[in-house]
Amino acid sequence: MKYIEAKVSDIVESKYNPSIRTDKDKASYKSLKENIKKNGLLNPILLAYNGKSLVAGHRRLNVFKDLGIKRIPAIINPRVTKNN
Repeated sequence: MKYIEAKVSDIVESKYNPSIRTDKDKASYKSLKENIKKNGLLNPILLAYNGKSLVAGHRRLNVFKDLGIKRIPAIINPRVTKNN
């Protein structure tokens, strides 16, 4: 696995992940957003082998987009491909 600072605009979200439809008005989303503003990101998102396909961290990525942050801490897992 490799740790990177990924460009938010380059990351492709899976259209099949239910987290992509996060209701940004929910208290849990607002709480996550406030926590990231205050403390930064404590758990990096997970990307597939290509460094672009999002595997885990849809809500965290959406918070970064909402806050206008251009780069996000990420881990690339070379074992995760588009086929699994």
